[in-house]
Amino acid sequence: MASGFSRHFSQRAREMKASDVRELLKLLQVPDMISFAGGMPDPQTFPIDFIREITSDVLSKDGGKVLQYGVTEGYAPLRESITDRMKGKGMDVSVDNVMVVSGSQQVIDLMGKVFIDPKDGIVISAPTYLAALTGFGTYQATFEPVPIDKDNMRLDLFEERVKKLT
Repeated sequence: MASGFSRHFSQRAREMKASDVRELLKLLQVPDMISFAGGMPDPQTFPIDFIREITSDVLSKDGGKVLQYGVTEGYAPLRESITDRMKGKGMDVSVDNVMVVSGSQQVIDLMGKVFIDPKDGIVISAPTYLAALTGFGTYQATFEPVPIDKDNMRLDLFEERVKKLT
C-alpha cells in the first residue's frame, strides 16, 4: 500500500523505478570521465558557430514568435524543410507525416502511448537501447529479444520471435 503523497499517484507511477540511463549519466560528473554509456558526445564536436548563425537568422526573420509555444507537431518551416529533404531522397511524404520532437525519449513515450497496451509484446534487438526498455516498460510491454549479427538484427530469427508474441 502506498503511503504519504505517493498514494495519490497512479498505479503506473507507483510501479516506476529509477531510470538506468539517469544513473549512468551521474557518472559523467566524475572529472576526466570519458563515458560512451550515456550517449553524450564530446562538446567540442558541436557546431557552435553554425548554431549561433542559424539561431540569429531565425530570430532576425521571425523574432519572438519562435520563442512562443507552438504546435505540437513542431516548427512549420522546419517540418517543411524536412519534408522537402525527404522528397529529394525519393520518399512520398507530406508535411503532415513529419513531427519534430525533442529527442528519442519523447518518440519512445509517444510510441508507447499510441501502440502499446499492457502485456503487449515487442520484438527488440539484443543488445538494445537501454532507454527503450525503460520507456516501453512504462507501458507494461513485454520484450522478445532477437540477437544481432555484425550488421543487423538476425532476420532469420525475427519471424520466430513474432510468432511467440501472437
